[in-house]
Amino acid sequence: SSDLTNQPASFSILHYFTAPDPFTKTNSDGAFSFSGLVLSGSTLYGTTYSGGTNGSGTVFAVNINSLGFTNLYSFTGGNDGSGPHGGLTLSGNTLYGTTSAGGTLTNGTLFAINTDGSGFTSLYSFSGGSDGANPQADLVLSGNTLYGTANTGGSSGNGTVFSFTLPSILLTNLSKLPGGTFQFSFMNTSGSTNTVFATTNLALAFANWTSLGTATEVSPGHFQFTDPQAANNSKRFYRVRSP
Repeated sequence: SSDLTNQPASFSILHYFTAPDPFTKTNSDGAFSFSGLVLSGSTLYGTTYSGGTNGSGTVFAVNINSLGFTNLYSFTGGNDGSGPHGGLTLSGNTLYGTTSAGGTLTNGTLFAINTDGSGFTSLYSFSGGSDGANPQADLVLSGNTLYGTANTGGSSGNGTVFSFTLPSILLTNLSKLPGGTFQFSFMNTSGSTNTVFATTNLALAFANWTSLGTATEVSPGHFQFTDPQAANNSKRFYRVRSP
């Protein structure tokens, strides 16, 4: 007879998480991965509860052939959240997840991040009131709606089941580049046409806004637009229209 319960040749380590600094609790890759993994192609994605460059956890990617590990994002413990406990949900090139703490009200967050580590967005901060607090489980995505659970909070203090409807156009990051050029990114349906409009006066009817052109799809569903005219205005407002 053969023993099928312990076959050393069938088991391999894809990545060893490094020990955090005993004082700062930081490291390069994360520590204490409680979550499940999600697979896309030959890459696994997951979270760690702590560690990372800020000691507040990470989102990571590791290749199934063990040849590559990437720390995609290190949580700061601020508005972005801290201590992700649940796994990630994948849709296209976007990963969705929760943090069990942090956020604007310190009770956890819903977040989105692209699979290449770009475009991190905090979608929602739990208040600890009727909406719940400290989500620790995986999310389920159906259509344009995320479903999940919060561990505590709610009307009785014993947690909630919640839904969150994603905006059709999801802003991911804004940055002012050298020379005053302004750039922002957003997510929308892959292959869609997105026209960017701008104005310096919100009181103007939309028909009087200036069309700046279309955004560039830099990866499936991830669009980027750069406004070289931004430096000429003390403030500027933008709209994106997807016909």
